[in-house]
Amino acid sequence: MEPNQANVLNRSAPKVSIYKQSLDLLDKLACIDGFEPYFENLLVNCKDQDASKRLELYRDPMQLVWEILQKGVPLCILYNSLRPQDPILIETTDSTSLNAVKRPVYSFLKACKDHEIVPQDDLFTITELFKDDTNSFVKVLKTVLIVVDRIETNGYLGESKLDPPPSSYFMDTQLKAPIDNRDRIVRELVDTERKYVQDLELLQGYMIELQSKQIVSNNTLRYIFSNLNHLVDFQRRCLIGIEANAPLPINEQRFGALFQNMEEAFSVYEPYCANYDQASQVVVQEANTLAQLDHIMEPRYELPSMLIKPIQRICKYPLIFREMVKLCDGDPQSLSDLEIGFKTSSRITDKVNEARRREANDAIVRSLETRLQDSKGVAIAAYGRLHIHDSFIMSTNDASRELQIFLFEKILICCKEVNQREKRRSRQGMAQSNNVNPANQSVDNKCQLKLIGRIFLHTIHRVVNASRLNNPVITVFWRDIFMENFSLKCKSEDQLNTWKPLLENLIDGARNAHLKKKEEDSDDDNDPVDDGVSDIAVNKFDTYESDEDQELKANDENFSHSRNSRLSNAIIENGHNSGINSDRNSYGNNNTNDMANINRKVSKLSVNSGQHSTQNEKTSGTIPSSFRSRNSSQQIQNAPNVATVNPSSTKHVHPANNGVNKALPNRPLKLKVHFGDDIFVIAVKHDVLYLDLLDKVERKIRLCAAPNLLTTNEMMNRESLLSGKVPLGVIIRYTDEDGDLVLISSDEDVQLAFESADIASNNMNNNGGAGKIGSMITLNVYASIA
Repeated sequence: MEPNQANVLNRSAPKVSIYKQSLDLLDKLACIDGFEPYFENLLVNCKDQDASKRLELYRDPMQLVWEILQKGVPLCILYNSLRPQDPILIETTDSTSLNAVKRPVYSFLKACKDHEIVPQDDLFTITELFKDDTNSFVKVLKTVLIVVDRIETNGYLGESKLDPPPSSYFMDTQLKAPIDNRDRIVRELVDTERKYVQDLELLQGYMIELQSKQIVSNNTLRYIFSNLNHLVDFQRRCLIGIEANAPLPINEQRFGALFQNMEEAFSVYEPYCANYDQASQVVVQEANTLAQLDHIMEPRYELPSMLIKPIQRICKYPLIFREMVKLCDGDPQSLSDLEIGFKTSSRITDKVNEARRREANDAIVRSLETRLQDSKGVAIAAYGRLHIHDSFIMSTNDASRELQIFLFEKILICCKEVNQREKRRSRQGMAQSNNVNPANQSVDNKCQLKLIGRIFLHTIHRVVNASRLNNPVITVFWRDIFMENFSLKCKSEDQLNTWKPLLENLIDGARNAHLKKKEEDSDDDNDPVDDGVSDIAVNKFDTYESDEDQELKANDENFSHSRNSRLSNAIIENGHNSGINSDRNSYGNNNTNDMANINRKVSKLSVNSGQHSTQNEKTSGTIPSSFRSRNSSQQIQNAPNVATVNPSSTKHVHPANNGVNKALPNRPLKLKVHFGDDIFVIAVKHDVLYLDLLDKVERKIRLCAAPNLLTTNEMMNRESLLSGKVPLGVIIRYTDEDGDLVLISSDEDVQLAFESADIASNNMNNNGGAGKIGSMITLNVYASIA
């Protein structure tokens, strides 16, 4: 390859294209004795056919040259025209088998090699002659042109045996000077297309040079150049079609039909363009190695500029067609063809962009798998394909913060970037909650995101455009046991218009899939539900998740998913749905009817509390920092020591008879269970017993914090954890009015905690705060393991 460092990016368009080379070769072959029968069979005998059909048949001179040479015998005639001392013996046969055709081809190649007619590096192979690939044809054409030039140089090339010559059956690619703007656009299209193909061939030659000298591995070549060979092959064919149309009168040009016929073949751009970002990264990494060929192409500037050309070109076609549509006047057929071309080229570009977006999303998912600190034991692949992601200011009733939002096929994930201080505090809190030295824990330094929340799409009730005063906002209403909502402040109207319809489409699909699965599961499992609620909490953007997480874990880790089936049955019991099928316009009037439904559901839930062993339960005098309230206004310092309590020795009195809970309304309460860095939500009845409450908290921890427990407890395996065979020794506390953590160890303590939460809730309401969700009181409970 010629050194052309200074001219790689500024070369002018080639004056002779493969189209023109094929035309010239046809005329020269017509001057050689013995070629007349092949032209007569393929060209002359077709004169009587319809002119429009002939135009389609013979628009491509390259194909005609190819067909003639593939017959084998014409190559022997070509060699014998050199008048060698030992000409090739031509055997005439009626056989059309491939082997019979290959024999004269082999004789031609052997004679050219033995008599040094063609340098060995320039000889094509038998396979290349019969391969449907212009990359191979280019080499065939080069070999034949060398032989024909030798014949012409020796003066053995006579007059044409055909009248008119073969080139007259094809369009002349020499364009006339443009006379108007439309002609100038066509001329620009042809010139830039030729230059583009020339650039692709130069890039392909650079790739071949790298491969022949083994400068980089074959895998690296694939990462950089992807399917470049297929792209070059296709683009040569596209250039031939453009060159054949360009010389025609304006009303006969059919560029639109050309692109429409080649639309499927344009898919060759999708893998190349999708690979571009990765290719750019590999070029940067291998720049020093690639510098060995910087006399051909400089790797830090010229190579990236060449690699991006296919992306630039595919995006240029719709612009060219749009300009030609604007300048088309008079002929409706020509206008219709150009409109077809514009729509086709736009579809092609959209497909390429979609392929690039999918590849970018796949790369984001791969990065997310390494950056996410805690995926709750579920592989991200179980969430389906990532459709879009972006950063938003997310707001609920009492908090706002900037989060990274990832919209998957089944779920919406909210994450925040974690700085180094938060990383250390998070690791120390988790270690203290499980009595583990943080120095012994292996932490992935690549983890830069903290999981703040997850919402399954089938639980989303409605997506509303809540924009006000030119501030684009999306409000999402979703339901688990009660109606929740949060708002996403968009950066622009375009972001809102992209996210809202996509969310609505994915929600409809997820809802239909979930309902179908519930119908299938309800036929297989009718056991009572274990736990009456999903563990979801969004008020402070802490971890929220539904029991569908257990279904994903079952799919990902072969867990039993009978619990999910039972939950599905409980939710749809007596026709009461959890909000997935409720009227989309009724979300604003749910305070009475929805809470009545919730009360009926909770009262119907059957809980198998079992026998909870707490004989050896002990309390700790120091409260780990990770168990303290996350609200910065409630910093808890110097928590008092708590004496050892044996719950089994406590006298249990039913709350309905002891008078402690008379101030509490008869409605369910929302328990936010803080365990390490996780927060889970449980809805309980106001008269729940202490042991029942403790059992609910322990089962929630077993189900939702299983990965952390398994990695920090050597005596525990997954089976024993989920079955409850190994007691956890859970201790629960609440924060009183003074901000102190108080141990809950009896039924009376439970009611005192509820009363404290009710008082705090009323105070917040009186001060203009938002202490309730609907009509439910929220109690923060801090759980630890003794």
